[in-house]
Amino acid sequence: MGGAGTLPTGYYPNWGEAEIKCLNATETFATMPDHFRQSPDQWLFDDIESCCKNYYSWDFNQCLVGSGVSLSTYATFKWFVNPKKEICQQDCPESATNATCGGLAMKWNQLYETAASCCGETLSWVQLSTCQGQSSQTTVAGSYKWFVNHPLEKVRCAEIVLCVCVFFIIPYHKLTI
Repeated sequence: MGGAGTLPTGYYPNWGEAEIKCLNATETFATMPDHFRQSPDQWLFDDIESCCKNYYSWDFNQCLVGSGVSLSTYATFKWFVNPKKEICQQDCPESATNATCGGLAMKWNQLYETAASCCGETLSWVQLSTCQGQSSQTTVAGSYKWFVNHPLEKVRCAEIVLCVCVFFIIPYHKLTI
């Protein structure tokens, strides 16, 4: 990180700007704030990850991206719950090519090896096959039986495409033929 008479090395927070990132002291020495330059052992970290964890833990992923790090190097591809969507998603950067990725998991997210274990442990009120299907973006077979959906009256799950979003049978519904 530097010593007496040497240029400090390491990474420090970009507090002077709005962008969330850590800066390389070697590349930005001329514009580095004096207090970072004078006490590098107190302010600088050996790597971007440590700097982001220490100074931007609340937005760690954005700090990494802003600092030029590819998030894919941190992906575990394990599963974590997305409580808003009531599905499980994989710990990997969101992309148009992999719809199961929900971004990198935060440090407080419990990770699971499979979508099934995530669904079973965290979303017990959602039928397991429904949760797994929606989480893994696969088609879930309907029962082709009738059930009452009060806002929509009676609906028949004949076309699975129509049933994917809201028409899965929850165990407490009484089915009729």
